[in-house]
Amino acid sequence: MVLPLLDRDADAFAALVPDAIIGFDREGVVRAWNPGAERVYGWPAARAIGMAIEELLATRHPFGLGYLRDQLAAEGSWDGELFRTAGDGRELHLSVRRMLRADADMVLEWSREAEQVSESEIAAHRFSNLFHAMAAAFWELDFSEVRKTIGGLVAAGEPDLVGRLRGDPALVDRLIPMVRVIDVNETTLQLFGIPSREAALARDTAWAWPAESRHVFAESLVAAAERRDSFSVETVLSGWDGRRIDALFTVCWPSGHKARGTVLVGVIDITGRKHAFQKLEASEERYRTLFQHMPIALAQINLQPLYDRLSDLHATGTSELADHVERTPEFLDEVLRLPTIEEANLEALRLFGAESVEDLRGPIEWAWKARPETIRRSLAARLRGRPNYTEETVVNRLDGEPVDVIYTMAFPLTLVESGINVVGFIDLSERKQASLALRQSEYRYRDLFEHIPVALWQCDTSRLGGLFEGWRAQGVVSLSRHFDAHAEALERCLRLVTIQEVNSEAVRLCRGTSAADFAGRTGWDFWHQSTAAFRHAIEARYAGAMGHSEETQIRTLDGGTADVAFTVAFAPALQEQGITVVATLDISDRRAAEVRLREIQAEFSHASRITTLGELTASIAHEVNQPLAAIAASGQASLRWLDRPQPDLGEVAALATDIVADARRASEIIARIRGMAMKREPDPGAVDINAMIEEALLIVRHEAMARQVTIETRFAGGLPPAVADRVQLQQVIVNLALNAIQAIVAADPAERRITVVTARGGAGEIEVAVRDTGPGIAAEHLGHLFTGFFTTKEGGMGMGLPICRSILQSLGGSIAAENGPEGACFRFTLPVPPGL
Repeated sequence: MVLPLLDRDADAFAALVPDAIIGFDREGVVRAWNPGAERVYGWPAARAIGMAIEELLATRHPFGLGYLRDQLAAEGSWDGELFRTAGDGRELHLSVRRMLRADADMVLEWSREAEQVSESEIAAHRFSNLFHAMAAAFWELDFSEVRKTIGGLVAAGEPDLVGRLRGDPALVDRLIPMVRVIDVNETTLQLFGIPSREAALARDTAWAWPAESRHVFAESLVAAAERRDSFSVETVLSGWDGRRIDALFTVCWPSGHKARGTVLVGVIDITGRKHAFQKLEASEERYRTLFQHMPIALAQINLQPLYDRLSDLHATGTSELADHVERTPEFLDEVLRLPTIEEANLEALRLFGAESVEDLRGPIEWAWKARPETIRRSLAARLRGRPNYTEETVVNRLDGEPVDVIYTMAFPLTLVESGINVVGFIDLSERKQASLALRQSEYRYRDLFEHIPVALWQCDTSRLGGLFEGWRAQGVVSLSRHFDAHAEALERCLRLVTIQEVNSEAVRLCRGTSAADFAGRTGWDFWHQSTAAFRHAIEARYAGAMGHSEETQIRTLDGGTADVAFTVAFAPALQEQGITVVATLDISDRRAAEVRLREIQAEFSHASRITTLGELTASIAHEVNQPLAAIAASGQASLRWLDRPQPDLGEVAALATDIVADARRASEIIARIRGMAMKREPDPGAVDINAMIEEALLIVRHEAMARQVTIETRFAGGLPPAVADRVQLQQVIVNLALNAIQAIVAADPAERRITVVTARGGAGEIEVAVRDTGPGIAAEHLGHLFTGFFTTKEGGMGMGLPICRSILQSLGGSIAAENGPEGACFRFTLPVPPGL
């Protein structure tokens, strides 16, 4: 039986049908074969049943047989066109329909030769095959509502439909949702991310048109209005989820569809291609940008004429081209004449002195007049297979001037095959000049380093950098506090600094014999006895300061010390190399001069005090005479009380107490005078300013009373102590008070008063003002009061005020004079120790 797997009615029907009806299982093995199949394919049922159908008939399909199986499994049926070979060798073009039986055990196939199928059926099959199998997204769309709307516009008298479509975005936005989806293929679902065919058919196409691309929809309608068969453009469409898709959009109006108002749209994803083009364009742009703006002179050379000449040589028997190039001097002329410059960047124009690329285009021989052998060597290197060639050489500018360059020519395969090479030139002119300048600078530095009359130390401080990084990582912000908490840290820093080199002045300063005496020594060897300056310098560097200076002492190689002005600069260029240069200026002579100056100042101060005391001789005598007279009177009274028949010992005891008090008062007066008169070194200490002023005013008290001058004091409470020599400060007060008394006496004002005021200054310093009611200071004298030997008093030496200024300046203070509302005012300040 030829159709054993069909029921009886189907078997009878299949036997009557002239077309081929075949049944085969899921493995493709033929199980049923009707007479029509034997007629179409030329194989009897006995031969066909049990054979694999695709092998038996050599079945072929443009998209592969796997596509057929997938369609059949997905849809349950398939119809289209196949190509097969009959048993007698005939090539058959068949129209085929396949259906999967309900039990899924058998596939039933109907087929006939395509010539027997109507053209419309064939076209439908082919369209279906293309629509569903092509690797492009296809849409069949219903434009009937769009056609009606546009027709209505025309009927209403729209004069310029094309202009309206292009210029009325609102119309386009209204037309897009009118488009309905009739069908889509699998590629459309995948490309646009549509969940299913049913989902696509359930919505209009507005979701696929982003705002920036809706003009493309309008242009497709313009194409239809102009009766074009198709319209194609690259644009951007939206996916189902809103993502953007770069696409080649094509719309066509097949003749069979126009009447129905349907159109076919094809969408090809060009994202990859577009990105590739963009990358290519970006790469080209980067190349052009790099080529033009590299700080290297680049020239694009066409070597093809030279390569052609070399090929001719090889063809005529010259096998070793590199040897030929090197051993044939006359060939060098051809090597220089055949290559031509095609392109050059801005740096090349500058290097060769050209205004434009046109100035450089042509043979290269003009550039190699100075060193043509460079080209010979680079060509030989290319012919021997080297990937590149570089040498330092000389090229000529357009004006013939030679230029030192580094010449580089690379031979990448892709460029060599096209006959193009890019040649690079690095201009060495500035580099050579810089090298010469560097050598000259080094010579100057060496000469300066060695012969400058300042001791210079070149130190290796590179290891401090790592130490600092570690401390910063630990959160150390203040190096000063860190040193206070870790005493060993400063010694560690000193030992990490190594002396690299010293000059002859440093050798002399440290009493060495040569610079070799310092080799390998560290900062600890020279600063461990006076670490303050070194510590301050390290703290400055840690804080980012550019340098540090102070006066200190340095240990010499013979165990002694030297007074120096210590200066270190943290030049960034040297710091990057781990080098620090320290300068130490020998100030021993200056220190000795300062000591002598202080001695002279002390002598002048002493002389001034003696002079002042001389002016106060009468007052001093009166001051001393008062307690002495009182002592004498009390002594005489005591004797009288004792001479009585009954001595009154109580009165005698009281008088004895008075004698002791007066003697003590006389002793204090003498002590004050003696302190002022004694010649001694200044002895700084904590001084209560208010108490010191009270004591000083006692010295001039009698003089003031004798001159009928009242002395008032207005002392601020809670003033911190000043660090000063008590006697020197008293000298300042006595001098200013005595000057005030003399000024008042000379002017004889109605009110004769001196006021001494103490206060805390705005910067925290102690401020003392001595005011009088005298005539004031002449304006022309204000600028000269503190100049040595300037005086306005007859017989004066003009040293009192300059000495006062010297005393105050030595304490870190200052003094100034001014005119007040009633007379002169002398105001001086004293610094307060830190923390007070």
